[in-house]
Amino acid sequence: MGDFYAINAKVSDLKRGIFDKTDYDKIISFGERSSIIDYLKPNPIYKDKIEMLLGESVLRRSIETFILQSEANVLLKLRHHFSGNDKRLVDAMLLKYEFEDVKLILRALSQNETIDKDKDL
Repeated sequence: MGDFYAINAKVSDLKRGIFDKTDYDKIISFGERSSIIDYLKPNPIYKDKIEMLLGESVLRRSIETFILQSEANVLLKLRHHFSGNDKRLVDAMLLKYEFEDVKLILRALSQNETIDKDKDL
């Protein structure tokens, strides 16, 4: 029963930062990278690591990767509290991020961009 309280506390804290459709619509509407970064700053999921996106040479792919990795990290933080079918469900949810990595790789290849595995994936 103790894990239930730990999960509930983590979920309620992290739930505030998970994007919904209106968040994605707002991010898509921004015309500048700095607007996206400003929008992410108060978010509890992204606020601790947002400084890495403040450089001038940050590409769209880097911002996408940052968001996807942050979302995957939320699931990984919760995963160790589960077992059995619940853990398998979280593992299945994490597969989404592997597909997103493949999409980013394919996009980079189609645009003749180089991929830094440590930075971009």
